[in-house]
Amino acid sequence: MEKAILSKSTFIKGEQCLKALYLYKNNYSLRDKMPAERVAVFNRGSRVGEIAQGLFPKGINCKIGGPRQYNKAVEKTLECIHSQEKVLYEAAFIAENTIIYLDILTFENEKWHAYEVKSSSKISETYILDAALQYYIIRQSGLEIADFQLIYIDENYVRGEQLEVEKLFQIQDVTEHVQHLYGVIGDKIQQQLNALSKSIMPETPIGIHCRTPYDCDFQGYCWNGIEHIAFEIPALDFEKQWHFFEKQQAGFSESEITDDIVKRQFEHKRRKKDFIQDSLLQVFTEKKEPYIFLNLLTYCPAIPWFKETKPYQTVVYSYYWESVSSDGKILNSSMYLSDMVTDPTFFIVEKLSNELNGHKIISFVDDGILPPAFDILNIIDLKKALIDGNIIGYKLKNYSFDAFVQAFTGRNPWYKKLVVDKQAGLQYEKEFIEKSDLQAIKENISDYHNDKNKYLVKTFFNFLKTYSND
Repeated sequence: MEKAILSKSTFIKGEQCLKALYLYKNNYSLRDKMPAERVAVFNRGSRVGEIAQGLFPKGINCKIGGPRQYNKAVEKTLECIHSQEKVLYEAAFIAENTIIYLDILTFENEKWHAYEVKSSSKISETYILDAALQYYIIRQSGLEIADFQLIYIDENYVRGEQLEVEKLFQIQDVTEHVQHLYGVIGDKIQQQLNALSKSIMPETPIGIHCRTPYDCDFQGYCWNGIEHIAFEIPALDFEKQWHFFEKQQAGFSESEITDDIVKRQFEHKRRKKDFIQDSLLQVFTEKKEPYIFLNLLTYCPAIPWFKETKPYQTVVYSYYWESVSSDGKILNSSMYLSDMVTDPTFFIVEKLSNELNGHKIISFVDDGILPPAFDILNIIDLKKALIDGNIIGYKLKNYSFDAFVQAFTGRNPWYKKLVVDKQAGLQYEKEFIEKSDLQAIKENISDYHNDKNKYLVKTFFNFLKTYSND
């Protein structure tokens, strides 16, 4: 059996940047540490793939062992094809030194049909290219398939009492698209294999492709020493940051900026001054009662958990609040973690309303948008204040909680076990689905709440002392 050099993921990486592919294959140790958010997204994709198998139940899983045992997976796939099994999961095919695993392969009406599952609610050009590669390798390996279809999530699906898999997903035939690309896929594979066969790394300059369609694993290596104020403006997405960077290289003046928030962020970074809008500062400094700091854990599951919810709808499943005196002393606290029997949103809102009794609440909603039911609570969302330009930290590089803490304290937050809200949500979803003992995850979430609120309190008081309205 021929050696597998490329895979679906490395092929897409090579299409994005040949230099990144070369580094991945030859200098893997230079790779950036994968963020916990991206790990959570990958795990979510695996979960969606498992649910989608319900569209074609009782299939045979062809994947055996780890990536290096692809030969066994290919052999098992061939055995199942020869015996004309009706449904295969993770069917493995190899051709032209490229291994692919197809999510679902079915045999109906004497023909083979290919299906690839995506956890997104939209079909992108990258997904089409991914499908075209799989179609090409399957055909080159010797199997004729009648069609190729993408399975993806219907964002308009509303869950009933039970999850209806056939309604959760949409299926789109992309056969014409992949056939149209068939003639170029082989050339693309050879281009990547040729680049990998050389002793000299491809010289690809940095650019938009470093984060499109995915964040490159080697930005730390390629961008080392690249510094420019445009890349530190959180109100700009990366494409616009790159646009400003290129224009300033050609003599662009910041006076040409028309967006008020962007203009003020540039200004305060130049002057190295933080800013708090007067009316918001007044809310913070005129408080007579203790400060209430609230940490909400939200999650946007691809698979809706509760009746009358949609895919990727924000679920608030846990909270922790502290009542803190003006000198930073904790006076009282309360934590709640949903048992996930029913949608906890309205119960949490009611519980917080009773416990906090109209107090002004300071929070930082890091992941997702709070459901409208939370509007009755008097929550001041510091992240929203940053996005709206009511708070500007001249050291702030993006709108994440970790960046917020670092900008106003000079320290990177450190957590005992859980790392980010997405990771907490993913772990809780896993326990919820598997119906296992929640005690361990409850302890982890309790620790995470305490850690995060500690940083929230410290950062709030720190920037309150060092603000500037110049």
